[in-house]
Amino acid sequence: MRAWLLALLMFLALPASAQHEAVTRLTRAEFATSIDGPWQTVALPDSWSKRGLASGSRGVYRFEFELQARPQLPWALWAARLSNAHELWINGQHLSGDLGKDALQQRGRMQTLWIGIPPVMLKPGVNTLELRVDNGPRAGLSVLNLGPADELAGEFERAEMLWADLPRWLNIGGASLSAFMLLIWWRRRSEVAIGCVGALWLLSSLRNYSYFTHNPLNSHVFVDWLYFSSFAVSTLLLGELAMALADRRLIWWRRMLYATAIGLPVLGVMLMPWGLLQWMRGWAFPLMLLVSLPALSLVLRHGRDKGWQQYRAFAVGLALTLAAGVHDYLYHQGHTSVMDRYWMPLFMPVVLCLFGWALITRMINAMAEVQNLNTELELRVAQRTRALELANAAKTRFLSSASHDLRQPVVAIGLSVGLLREQIEAPPQRRMLDQVIEAVGALERLLIGLLDLSRLDAGTTRTSVQPLRLQVLFDAIAVHEAEPARSRGLRLRFRPTSLAVLSDPVLLEQILRNLVSNALRYTRRGGVLVVARKRQGGVLLQVWDSGVGIAQADQAAIFEEFVQVDNPARQRRHDGGMGLGLAIVRRSVNLLGHRLSLASKPGRGSCFSLWLPCAGHVEQPVVEVQPLPLSLVGMRVLLAEDDDAVRATLKARLQAWGATVLAHGSGHSLLAALPGDPENAALYADLLISDQRLPDIPGVTLVQSVRKRCGALPALLITGDTAPEQLALLQASGVPVLHKPFRAEALMAALERLLVAQSSDLNQPILP
Repeated sequence: MRAWLLALLMFLALPASAQHEAVTRLTRAEFATSIDGPWQTVALPDSWSKRGLASGSRGVYRFEFELQARPQLPWALWAARLSNAHELWINGQHLSGDLGKDALQQRGRMQTLWIGIPPVMLKPGVNTLELRVDNGPRAGLSVLNLGPADELAGEFERAEMLWADLPRWLNIGGASLSAFMLLIWWRRRSEVAIGCVGALWLLSSLRNYSYFTHNPLNSHVFVDWLYFSSFAVSTLLLGELAMALADRRLIWWRRMLYATAIGLPVLGVMLMPWGLLQWMRGWAFPLMLLVSLPALSLVLRHGRDKGWQQYRAFAVGLALTLAAGVHDYLYHQGHTSVMDRYWMPLFMPVVLCLFGWALITRMINAMAEVQNLNTELELRVAQRTRALELANAAKTRFLSSASHDLRQPVVAIGLSVGLLREQIEAPPQRRMLDQVIEAVGALERLLIGLLDLSRLDAGTTRTSVQPLRLQVLFDAIAVHEAEPARSRGLRLRFRPTSLAVLSDPVLLEQILRNLVSNALRYTRRGGVLVVARKRQGGVLLQVWDSGVGIAQADQAAIFEEFVQVDNPARQRRHDGGMGLGLAIVRRSVNLLGHRLSLASKPGRGSCFSLWLPCAGHVEQPVVEVQPLPLSLVGMRVLLAEDDDAVRATLKARLQAWGATVLAHGSGHSLLAALPGDPENAALYADLLISDQRLPDIPGVTLVQSVRKRCGALPALLITGDTAPEQLALLQASGVPVLHKPFRAEALMAALERLLVAQSSDLNQPILP
C-alpha cells in the first residue's frame, strides 16, 4: 500500500511529458518598478530578494509573444506564483485584477492563479502582456504558462491536485483522526498527551485546509489574525504535549506558554486597527519558536533516560516542526525563493501522523500490558482464592476442634453449678452461684453462636423448604421469649395469623427467634410486636420494636459478626448479647433465598421485614397432646461419654431427676455390658444418651448397634463437633442431636421431645 502511494506521489510530481506546440512558457520578461521604466530583462521565476529589491512595493512585468493568427478557442494563463494584488493587461486592454488602494485589506499574498483570456483580446503578430503587481514580503513572479485553455487544463489540474487537493484531503483525514483522539481524551482525561495531539491536529488541519482554498476571505486581516492566533495556541499545545510525554511539570515554562497563547493574540487585536499585525508577526514568530525549544530538549532528555524506542517518533516530529517553523518564517519574510512553499502545512500531517502512531502504539502496548497484568492478576486471585479456601477449611477444622474441647468443660461446669445451686439455700452463696451461672450462660451462648456461624459458613446446612403455618412458629417462640420479656417489663405480642409460607421450619424459627430476642435486648420500654401480612403474592413478616433504634450509618454493620453498635468496648452485657444473632440471621436468610430489610430511626425503634413466599392454605394438623413427663423416675438410662467430668455431671444430673444411670466411658464398654439374651436386652434400658465422638466408635454407629440388640430404643446424641462432614452425617442419621454446651433445661426439653415422639421416628434408617 505504501509503495503504491509513493508511486502515485512521484507520478504527480513529474513534469508534463509533452507540451502542445500552442502552449507558450514565458520564462523571460522586461521588468520595471513603474510603468515609466527604466526596464531590465529578468529571468523567471523572479525572486526580488535575490535581486536586492525592496519587498512590499510595486513592479511591472512586460512580455511579448507572437501569434500566427487570432485563436478561435479560449485561451488561459496560469501562474504558480502570482500576487493576489495585480492587474493584467493584454494589448493595452485591462483583463483582470485591481490595484486600487482599498481593493484588498491584505495585499501581496502569493497564489496559484488561472486567468481566462478571451480570443478577441489577442491579435495576429506580436502581442503584449503586462502584469502590474503589488507585492508583499514574498515578492516575485513564477514562469507564466500561456496557451489554449484545453491544453493548459491538464497540467494545471495535476499541479492543483498535487499542491492543493492532496494537502486538503490529508488535512481532512487528519481532522477526522484528531476527533477520534479528542474523544479518547474526553472519556479518559488522564491521557493528556492524546488530548494535546488531537487538539493540535484539529487546529493544524483547519488552518492548513484554509491555506489551499482560493477564498477571498483569506485576504482579510481578521483571517490573518486567526492564523496568527492558531500558531500561538499551537505553541501551548506543543509544550503541554512535551510535558505530558516527559511526565514533568515545568511551572516557569507553562507560564510562558500561557502568556504566549493568550497575550500575543490579544496584542494582535489591539494592533489591527493601525495595520501593524504584519509588523507584529515579524517578531512574534521567532518568539514562539524560542518558547517551543524546551519541548524538544525535554523530549530528548526523557528519551535518553527512558529509551528511544518510544520517544523517537516524538523527537523526530518535534524537530521537523521546529525546522518547518524556521523555514516558514524565512519564507514569510521573503528571504527564500518565490517558488518556495510553506512547509508547515505539508509537514504537519506527517508529523502528527508520527505523533498519533506513536501514541496509538503506546496505547496498544499499554492495553497488552494491562491484559497481561489482568491474566497475572486472575492467576494471583485464583491462587489467593485457593489459599483462602484452604485457610477457611483450616479455620473450620480449628474451630471444630477448639470448640469441641471448650464445650466439654463448659457442659460439666454448667450442669455442676446447676446441681450445686439446687443444694444450697443460703442467699449469699446462691447470689454468687447466680453470677457464675450467668457467666457460664454467656459462654454457652457464645459457643452456640459460633457453632451456628460455622455450620452456615461451612455450607453443611441443608434446607428443607415446605409449607409452614406461621401461627405454629409464633406459639413456639412466644413460649421461650415470654419470660425474658416479662423480666424486662416489656410487652411481647404476636398478632394471630392464618397465613402459611414456604420455608425451612428450623431455619425460619431460628431467624425469627434471633430477631425477637434482638428486639427485646435493645428495647428499654414499650414492647415488641410480631405481625404477618399478605403483600404482592407473598407474606411480609415484620418484627417491630420501640427500642433505641439504629443510625443509618450503622445499619449495614449490625449484620457483621461481633458488632455491637452501642458497645464498642465489648463489655459483657447483662442481657448476654454477643453480636452474633443478626449475623446468623443474614446468613440464614441468604441460604433460604428470602429478602430481609431494615427500617429504623434512632430513639424511635426499628422494624425488621422478612419477605417470604406464600404457601396458600395449609390445614392445621390435629395433634394429640400427651402429657410430658416431669421426671425420669424409674427409667434406666444408658450413658456413653468419654470425658470423665462430663460423664460424672451428666450421671448426677440424670440421677437427680430420678433416673437410674448406667454410665460407660466408651462404646465397646457399653456394648459389652448389654445382655446377650434378646428378651433381656429389650428390657435392659429405656433410653440411650451417647456422645458422638467416642474414642472407639462414633455415636451414630453405637446407636445402630444398640438398637439391633435392644430394639427401637429412644436415643439422643450429644456432640461438640462443628466439622462440616460430622454435621452432615448427624443430620442425615435421623437421630436427635443436642449440641454442646447445653443447660439442664435444654437437656430436659430434648428428652421430653424424644419421649413424646415415641418409636415412630426411631425406625428410620441410620447412616453409619
